[in-house]
Amino acid sequence: MNVLNPYVRQFLVGWITVLGSVSDINMLGFLPDFLDGLFNMLSDSSHEIRQQADSALSEFLQEIKNSPVRLLFILLEL
Repeated sequence: MNVLNPYVRQFLVGWITVLGSVSDINMLGFLPDFLDGLFNMLSDSSHEIRQQADSALSEFLQEIKNSPVRLLFILLEL
């Protein structure tokens, strides 16, 4: 996720968002793998990429708030 190309960043955030919206895929389990990348995108020079990263992070935060017990089990598996 440490790419600088804005098109690749947009593509990555888009895929993370799409996969996060699929109920059969538990993206919280993969959150440690791409969390730093999303945080880094918050300082991107492109407003659109910053906005997409912020939206994705907000969605994950809401999911964590709605299922704290499930998150605990995910973190224990790491």
